[in-house]
This record gives sequence, C-alpha cells and structure tokens, in this order.
Amino acid sequence: MSFSINAQNKKEITSPKIGLVLSGGGAKGSAHIGVLKVLEEYNIRPDYITGTSMGAIVAALYSQGYTASQIEKIVTNMDWDDLLADKIPLKDIMIIEKYNYPGYPLEINFDNHHKPSLPSGMIDGQKIQALFSKLTWKSNTYNNYDSFPIPYRCLATDIISGYPYIFEQGSLAEAMRSSMSIPTVFVPINKDTMLLVDGGIAINYPVQQCLDMGADIIIGSYTGFDERPNKTSLRSLTSILSRSSVISGVIDAKKQRKNTYLFIKPNLHNFTHADFNKSKEIIKQGELAARNSKVLKKLSEIAALVNNTDSLPLFIDTSKIWVNNIVVEGNNLTDSARVLRLSKLKNNSYMLPEQIDKALKDIYSTWQYNKVSYYFVKNENKTNLVLKLDERSRGILRLGLHYDNSYGPNILFRGTYENLIFRQTLLDTKISISESPRAYIGYKYYPIKAGRIELSINGYFQITKVPNFIKQAGGIFNIGHFVFFHSDFYSKIAIAPFRNLILSAQIGGQYNSIFLKDGMDLYYNVNILYLNQLYSKFRIKLNTLDDNYFPTKGILFETSLKYTNNITKGIVLKDYTNTDSTVLMNRIENYNILIDFKYRQYILLRKHFSIIPELEIATRVNPAFITEKYFIGGMNYSLRAKSYNFPGIKENHFSADYFSIIGIKLQLKFLKTWYVFSGTHQLVFGNYNDYKYVDTDFQDNIITCWNIGLGLQTRIGPIRLIYSKQYNNKEYIWSLNIGIPF
Repeated sequence: MSFSINAQNKKEITSPKIGLVLSGGGAKGSAHIGVLKVLEEYNIRPDYITGTSMGAIVAALYSQGYTASQIEKIVTNMDWDDLLADKIPLKDIMIIEKYNYPGYPLEINFDNHHKPSLPSGMIDGQKIQALFSKLTWKSNTYNNYDSFPIPYRCLATDIISGYPYIFEQGSLAEAMRSSMSIPTVFVPINKDTMLLVDGGIAINYPVQQCLDMGADIIIGSYTGFDERPNKTSLRSLTSILSRSSVISGVIDAKKQRKNTYLFIKPNLHNFTHADFNKSKEIIKQGELAARNSKVLKKLSEIAALVNNTDSLPLFIDTSKIWVNNIVVEGNNLTDSARVLRLSKLKNNSYMLPEQIDKALKDIYSTWQYNKVSYYFVKNENKTNLVLKLDERSRGILRLGLHYDNSYGPNILFRGTYENLIFRQTLLDTKISISESPRAYIGYKYYPIKAGRIELSINGYFQITKVPNFIKQAGGIFNIGHFVFFHSDFYSKIAIAPFRNLILSAQIGGQYNSIFLKDGMDLYYNVNILYLNQLYSKFRIKLNTLDDNYFPTKGILFETSLKYTNNITKGIVLKDYTNTDSTVLMNRIENYNILIDFKYRQYILLRKHFSIIPELEIATRVNPAFITEKYFIGGMNYSLRAKSYNFPGIKENHFSADYFSIIGIKLQLKFLKTWYVFSGTHQLVFGNYNDYKYVDTDFQDNIITCWNIGLGLQTRIGPIRLIYSKQYNNKEYIWSLNIGIPF
C-alpha cells in the first residue's frame, strides 16, 4: 500500500514516519491525553513527537515511555493549585527564615547595577520544575532528545529576540518549564543570552519542526486559541492581554494546519485555559474528538499503513546516575563551597533522584534563591551535575498592608540588602507605620564554613498605646491611656543544627518606659515610669509546622531563660521631680530571672481535621516592675515584646508577674483555603494588674474562656476572625486580622 503524504510533499512512501504534534493551550492541553489513548488503541506509535506549552509537557512524558493512562493519572492527581501557588511548606524553610516567610506581597528588586524593578513574573516555578525533574529523571541518561524512546522537540520563545527556540538537548525539566512560561505569570527561564517564555507566543503548533525531524505524516491535536474569537469574549483587560500575547502563534498555527494530514480539535469551549482542576473532563473531550467517525477512518488507514506490531516503549526508571563533579552555576552573591555543604552531595558518587531533590530543598530552604534546579552535562566519559541557582536580588524592598482591631491599619516595609561591606552578610530592616509603630534593624553574618550559623547585631523598637480603666462609684471609667515605649539592642548567635531546630544566645540592653497621657498623669500624679536593664538570654526553638498562619500538622516548641540586671529605674512625677525612693521602686529587685515555655502541637486526625493541644508557662524569680510584666490578651499573629495571646481578654488589658495557659482546639480545613476552628483555654496567673476587668472577681486567679473562629488563606495573606468569651463574664470579644503581619 502506498500513501499520499501532505500538500508540500507529494511523493508516495510505503513505510512513512509518523509525527505527532501537540499544541499549547494551558489546562485545555490535557485533552491531548485523550487523543493518545485512542492512538494507542490503534497501535499507532509516533516516530517523532513535538509540543508547545502544555503539549510540550504531555509530549515530554510520552517521549520517555509513559503510557497515556500513566500520564492521565499523573495529571489528574496533581494538586495544581499547590503547584501554581508555588508555596513551599514552612517545614522546608530554614528555621532562621521561617518567621519572615512567605514575605509581604509586593516586592521591588534593586542593586548597584540595575534600576528598581518589580519581579518578572508571579510564579518562580520551583515546585513545578522539581516535579518535572522527578518525572523525567530517566531523560538524564540520554545524550540528546533524538535518543529518547520517541525523539522529541519542544518550543519556547526568546522574549529578547522574539524568535522561537527549539530544545533538542539539555535538561528536559527546564525545557518543559520554559515552554509553559506564560509571560508575567511565570518568571522567564534564563538560558545563555536568552530569556525564554511560553513557546505559544511564536509557534503554538510545531508542525514544521516535526517535519524537519523526518516525519512524513502529521497527526495533530490542537487545543490552542481560536483563530477568530467572538468580540464578547474579548471584553476584559486580561482577555485582551492574553489575546495580544498569542496572536502570532494563532496565525502560525493556521499556516501549519495545512501540513497536517489528521487534524484533531477537541470541543473545549466550555473550559478555560486555567481549568486545571477539570483535567478529567478535558481528557474525555480529547478522547471524544479522536473517536469522531472521520478521525477513526483516517486512524484506521494510518494503522494499516504503518502496521506497527511493536509495543509502545515502556517507561523504565533509572535508579542512579554516576556523577564525577558537582558544579554550582549562577551564584554571584553566595559562596559555592557553602552551597555544596548545604547540598551534602559528594563528587565521584552515585546519585538518586531523592538525594538531589533533598539537596535542592536544603539549598532553597535558606530563602536566598528564587529557584534552585539542576541538570547534567556529559563530557566524553564524565558526567557533571550542575546546580543552577536563581539568586534573589541583592536588594529587595517588600511592602504589605495589615489590619487588626487592636492596633488598626499598618503599612509594612521590609528591606534587605546582601553583602553590605562583607560577603555572606545581610542588612535586614522592618518598619510598621501605625498608631502603635514598630521597627527592627539587624546586620547578620553567615560564616562561610557554617551555613546554619548566624551572628548578628540587632535593634528593635516599639510603641504601644494601652487604655486605662478605673473603678469608681457608679461604674468603670476610662481615664486616659499610657504609652509603653520599649527598645532593645542586642547581639546574637544562632545555630540551626537541623532545618527546624534553632539554639540561640543573646546579650543586650533594654530601655523601657511608660508615659501617662490624657488625664491618667493627673489622676496618678505621674508622668513617666522607666526601667533600663542589661540582660542575657538563651533560647531553644523547634518548629515543624507546615504553615505560619493556619498549620494543619507539626509541633511548635519554644523555651527560654533570661537573666536581667536593672541599671536605672525611677518615676518622673507630675511636678517633673525624679525619684527612685518610692515604695514602688523599693519593691523592685536589681535582678530577675525569667523562664518561658511554649508547646503547641497540630495533630492531623483525618485529611483536613486537626486537634491542637496547647501549653504556655511564663514565670520569674522576683516581682516585676510594670514595664517588665507579662501583658496578656488578644489573638494577634504578630506579638509585641512582652505580649502573650489569650482569647477572652482584650489586647494588653491584663498583666501579671507569672502565668500559665492550657488549651485545646479543633480545626477543620475546607474548600482548600478555608478554616473553621473552636477551642477552650484556661489562664492561671499571679500578682496581676487589671486594666479592664476591674469589676470581675477572679476566683483563685483563674480565667476560663471559649472561642470560635473562621480563617481564609489569600494572596495578600491570612484573614482570621475570632469570637471569644469568658465563661464567667458577659462581655464578648471580636478579633480580626487581615494580611501578613509585622
């Protein structure tokens, strides 16, 4: 039997080579899997395969020997929301950086050589490229893409030159990631002198590239944009921008269709390019399109022509690869030796994919890189492993907004600058502009020979406004407020022997003062109370939680021992005389020893249901001056110095020399980003000052309360609303937090 090929090639061929072309199309590209399932039924095995964007991903897996059913299982089981959010679990972030992760939503990059700029995309793609690397580990054993079980090509676009780039060799995971890099959504891939983005911008349907490989018959599956969309579908800003970016690819696809013998176009009008969670339905549409009677007729003709009795190539994983040398690429700000120590990988050894995946996580956990990936380079009889780093900018300014009903709106800034004066250093500053402002500045040094050690000098400042209530005949009255000013200058050494454990020691000095305002000064005949002290502190912290704001599993354990030595203390009376001989001052010892202990565990009982036991204890050896007391109350994410959360009491409206809190809470996660929780807590305390509940009789110095709350994870940060109430008090309290805190 002979076969007429395509319009450009009229010759008769008795054993034609089959080329399979899979277009881009975002989530719609999952329909290619349904087409592959039908091709397999007819035992049609392509001799060459090309793809763009989502088509490049499906084609890459098929070229490695995965069957259509295996690819279907991979795609439908993917947590696309998690992959595209690109959020690394908190447990995988080095504990030194956990507090600042994931950072404020708006980021501006700057350094000595470039003007300030916004990031080049919303998604770096760390998680999705790591997944691609895992799925295509076998590809690292081949010299080039022609050596694959099915020779393969994929397309990306160099956004600098505007020309398409054809991947023929190199990291298959990077090729897949490059081909799907939708501009402004994904950060472009930096390769040589190029910046690579989605191949569909230039060539969304790579027929010619498949012909160039040697294909005689082209079978094409097209899930790209319509050639002539309706005006009604182009009414939004995003639809116009999207259409503008792909129009060249649409025009090219129209031309390439002429060279396609069998053109399959699934009916996907009811789906969008972002419907990744509807992969099963989209795959079904691809299968239905391939079962069209006209398509099946041509498939029968092709099957009879090729008469392929060979089974499809099966995917066989390669368990280990011998590596002669490990090379670090892209490290302009960090030391190669430090990166290699973090990786724990060794030259001249066999390597498993799990080893390299763990090494990438350890490097990425320092949060100094936008992305960490790898590829292999073969030179004669040697194989080198290249660790490719995409470093964060030397200088980064992050901006955010936060609101809570205790301190009102906050405008937040965090600025970092690496290698200021010395290498392996970081200047870190944070500012909160609000009615009760805060600020932090730190200069940190990370020794080259110890990637898990931090030496730093730091300064922290806060101003807190607290209302004052007194009890008089006839009720409770608000008389003014006091302003608590706290500053802390300290040096610290922190050692993280493990990713989630830190030991730290610090020495420093604190200045604490309270200014009485708006009538409170007249009532007490006092202007200022102050206490200045030197201190030393030792702390141990374990944090295996999977999220900073709505954990579902993990442990938070923290304990500290602090010794303070009072340098100056006193009262400035209303007549501006200064005295330290009052009864109040004479009660305060010149030293104190403070012990804090906190334990909270999130136990995942079912897939989305957690039980959370809690215990917190804080005590001291000697009675505390008012500036040194533990301020208890509120349910805020970011605690101020000397502040402790407890539902049922308003922020800073209660203080004590020592206390313990025990509680139990239940939490249910639903609809992927929503949380509902409820719990009960009990506070036991001693030697207290009550700034609000002066009419409450605290029997046996105990307060018991219950609370219920609702939470939501958003791109701007967490949103949490809590209602709480004491069992023996009629007053209820609402707590609202919006956005990433200080």
